[in-house]
Amino acid sequence: MLAINGPVLASLTPAVSVKQLVEVVSAQSERERRSVVARIKARRGQGHPPPYYTSAKAAIREFHANGYPRAWLTGRAADMRRDSVSALGWRRGDLLRSAAGLDDYGVHFGRRVLAVETAPTLGLVCCGVRVTSRPDLVAREGGVLKLLRLELRDQPPSATLQQIAPVVLFTAAAQYGFAVTPGDIELVHVRSGQVFVAREVTRIMRIVQQNCTVIHRYW
Repeated sequence: MLAINGPVLASLTPAVSVKQLVEVVSAQSERERRSVVARIKARRGQGHPPPYYTSAKAAIREFHANGYPRAWLTGRAADMRRDSVSALGWRRGDLLRSAAGLDDYGVHFGRRVLAVETAPTLGLVCCGVRVTSRPDLVAREGGVLKLLRLELRDQPPSATLQQIAPVVLFTAAAQYGFAVTPGDIELVHVRSGQVFVAREVTRIMRIVQQNCTVIHRYW
């Protein structure tokens, strides 16, 4: 669980997302790792990228929260395509991609029954580095608590992201107090219908710790 004592400490502590951590893990040399950390640090405070797929994720939460039939997703996708005609900039492309994501979600997960709960921002402090990880859905399925991250891009998550993202989310969730097992944490690639759960937690967390040490050293 994130535990930051005041704005001064928060401003000095290196902070990365799971995907930024994966960039460091995937670097092929010490020089490349140093360069990746420098890029991440340089982007800090320069604003965030457009919130791609926000519309799709919100629609998926609404779909499950209200227990709508699968056809509802098709209707929302049609609404997004209609709205994209008058949208400008990145918003237009995002509506079209979100619509495609809803179509894929309906095909692969449209019959899944999830009772949605509040999804907090989670994270952990590891070797002096904050690693943030927010589930897109916290829900009960057949009485079992599940935490899901939705990956809506066409390209499947890299093997490194498949391993690290669920383990970091599991570790953060367990520290936060969620009663979950590694198998309850899901990284969902919506386009293909693939689900990746947390595995080999101890080994993966050693990798996370090693690379957080690197981030802290080069920050």
